[in-house]
Amino acid sequence: MPPWRRTRSAVRATTRLRQNAPMPEPTVDTLITDLDSDDTAVRVAARDALQQRGTAAVGPLVTALARPASVRASAMYTVTLQRLGRTAFQAVVAALAAEAQSDARSTVAKRLSHVLRGFGPDHLADHVGELHHESPAVRAAVARSIGECGPAALPSAEQLVPLLADADRSVRDSAGLALVALGADVVPVLRQVRRSGPGGCRRGALATLAELVDPRELDPADLAAIRRLIAVKQLDDSPQQLTACFLAWIAVSTGDQAGLLDLLGLSDPEPATFVLGTAATDSDSHDFRHGPPYPQYARVFVTPELDGWTLLVGRWCSPIDDERSDDVARVCQELSARYGAAQAYFFGARNDGSAWLVAEDGVILRRGASDYEDLAGEPDWEIGEPLPFERQERDRLVADGADTEYEWEFALMEMAPSLAGALSVNPLEVGAATSVEGHGLLALTPYGAVHGVPPGALPI
Repeated sequence: MPPWRRTRSAVRATTRLRQNAPMPEPTVDTLITDLDSDDTAVRVAARDALQQRGTAAVGPLVTALARPASVRASAMYTVTLQRLGRTAFQAVVAALAAEAQSDARSTVAKRLSHVLRGFGPDHLADHVGELHHESPAVRAAVARSIGECGPAALPSAEQLVPLLADADRSVRDSAGLALVALGADVVPVLRQVRRSGPGGCRRGALATLAELVDPRELDPADLAAIRRLIAVKQLDDSPQQLTACFLAWIAVSTGDQAGLLDLLGLSDPEPATFVLGTAATDSDSHDFRHGPPYPQYARVFVTPELDGWTLLVGRWCSPIDDERSDDVARVCQELSARYGAAQAYFFGARNDGSAWLVAEDGVILRRGASDYEDLAGEPDWEIGEPLPFERQERDRLVADGADTEYEWEFALMEMAPSLAGALSVNPLEVGAATSVEGHGLLALTPYGAVHGVPPGALPI
């Protein structure tokens, strides 16, 4: 009988065999595709199956990371590689080194660095072993990963120290961040570097110490070195724009820094450049704690005399903060009684509003703000009648034919700097054209004198 002629029974038997045959195993590429499935169960099953494939899955997963992918898929590639352990770790190191050689800032390099940093404490020895890899991208990634391993990584702190003198800035920065992440337990290691070297690491060790301790806790020799550097910088320090996301300042019509420190109870003044003073006040302004020790109020930058005015810059000077508004009103009265005029302002650079307080000869003439009733929490927080500048601004909007109420709301939000420019000094416009006498200071407020100041390395 010809082979294509079959009996019905033979066909039925063949069909039964096919129905009972096992399904073929999905390929690695199919499983990788399933990592981007809309179905969570499918994604988890694919991840587990790839983990079982072991070494065979590593190369295709690394290749997949280099292709455009959804956020979900990239996350699943990352998790799966990390679960594959040491073999995957070495493959990611090699891929990152190769990618970074052509473009260290590429999306692929960033993805690979992220994967490398996520292998965790179980691979701490592997990370330490790559601290001297020839690729800066690898050195930076493993340094950051060590810092994220928690207390288990403390014994590795000394091995991070040489990277503080690395030729590549990203590696130096990553080593410093890693040491900071390990916390106060690395302070003795850093102090030893400051005393005994290696010499190339001393500068990085000092910057890292500054991130971990109150500046007053630095060794006297380190403080002396910082003061010498600031003194050199102040020789040609020029006035520059004073900015912060949440900018607060008091302007006083005097150049009497010593008298201001005494009247306001400010202590421990240290020389400060405009760069240093601005960085300190901006850093402090981002802390919004509503209870002691109020680190946002710990210090102020006392400028040199600018166009006949001295500015005290810092959140401690805010006329609108609930904790500070009453005291700021009081000190402005006292300052104006002694020096003739004192003004306090707040300006939020990201549409966070404005507030202003103007005092002359011991009397508060005006206190106002955008949405002052909501900001201050009291309907009668406003004091006095609108100033001539406020009236002029509103009249200008009317003359322009604008939607007055709508535009006025935005004008009020931006009011503080322009009002200060009309009455004293606009800190956003301080610059080369501003006349200057003397040098700036960073001083502790009564809050800072009791509780210290927030740690943090600042540019000079």
